[in-house]
Amino acid sequence: MLCFPHTIARNPIGIAMTTAATRFFRHFTVPTLRLLAGSLLLLAPIPAVAQESFGEIPFKYQEYVLFSGSLEGKHGNFIFDTSIDGLCLDSAFFKESGLAARLHSDRSASTTDNGRPAGNEVTGDLSFHAGDLSHTFSSASLFPLRNIVGEEADGILGIGAFAGKIFALDFEKSQLRLYSSLPHLDFSRFRGIDLRQNDGRLYVSASVITPNGVNVKGSFLVDLGFTGNVFLTSATTRRYALGEQVREKTHFTSKDIGIGRATDTYEFRSESVRIGEYAIVGMSARYSTDDDAFPNEENCCGILGNAFFKRFETFFDLQQNRLYLRPLPGAFDSDPENTLGFSFINYAKTSGWWIVSNLICGGSAEEAGLKLDDRIVRVNGKRVSRFGHDDRRELLRTDKPTKLTYLRGNTRREAVLKPKYSDNLR
Repeated sequence: MLCFPHTIARNPIGIAMTTAATRFFRHFTVPTLRLLAGSLLLLAPIPAVAQESFGEIPFKYQEYVLFSGSLEGKHGNFIFDTSIDGLCLDSAFFKESGLAARLHSDRSASTTDNGRPAGNEVTGDLSFHAGDLSHTFSSASLFPLRNIVGEEADGILGIGAFAGKIFALDFEKSQLRLYSSLPHLDFSRFRGIDLRQNDGRLYVSASVITPNGVNVKGSFLVDLGFTGNVFLTSATTRRYALGEQVREKTHFTSKDIGIGRATDTYEFRSESVRIGEYAIVGMSARYSTDDDAFPNEENCCGILGNAFFKRFETFFDLQQNRLYLRPLPGAFDSDPENTLGFSFINYAKTSGWWIVSNLICGGSAEEAGLKLDDRIVRVNGKRVSRFGHDDRRELLRTDKPTKLTYLRGNTRREAVLKPKYSDNLR
């Protein structure tokens, strides 16, 4: 039995409590004391996770999970994307890094096998570090990533860096935790589902129930590089005739979304989205009629994106192919609506503007005359370079009229956007 004499000797209350406890417990037999101790342990609060991680990677959540890391000693910000296996780099970042001098470059196809832009392929050992994660890649794809996601990202880190590992994604603490083995989870809080790995991608079973009761059920790609909740493929759209079945929907025109070209998508408010034992009522979902949109696999119903998974604390067990989910506060709340009817790619620091990349057809921005590729330089007289990430997010949810100053070609224009709520998404 260990004791701490200095602590007890200097604490008269501790002496009195110790004496009283000795008088009380001397009336019990040893087996009774053991039973009492076991009962007290059962009554003690059990943490959701009872094992310490061996490593952590902090991240920023800015529509993407963004790691601050280094590649061969060159600092950069890397999007975590579970839909690809390897490493992708922005072409400009690669040129700025000076890595070209020691790597071999090969011209490759315009897209990778999963529909993502590829550009050039470079080969040679590339040592990557972020937090407590270290991984060496043998190659990387190069393409103009910043043209698609904005100036914050320098590359994409695929799931291959975590092959055979166990990790937790915690959006409350903005960290990814690494484990050598699956920790002792409190299964009154976590629920497990099967995870399938195929060709460097992760899949789970889920279902989306449309407002008129169509049940889209099957395999969904886990894509943390996708910023939305749920995206249904063109094959799924055809199979379930969603264009005809889903009557209340909102039409979006987009440019440079993921695959780097213009496309049309439709958003609707689902009856529910279900994964394992959880059902999120009224979650927004999108579908596409574009046959070339990613993913284009016939046996894949669609994508579950990071906006879906940020509702949970999530454990990925890539050793036993299991996924464990614990709902976070607000997990079952409805999504806030984009009241201004547009979104943009951020080039505020490097160019001083936002480029309009997405418009709601019939939304406030389109009605005010905005078009794709317009460059917004001021909002309510304030330069866009003075807007932080939270400011940009809240702007698109505003309930107040908003004045935009923007450029179309060399012409400076202004527009006042009045918040507009879509009846289809309320």
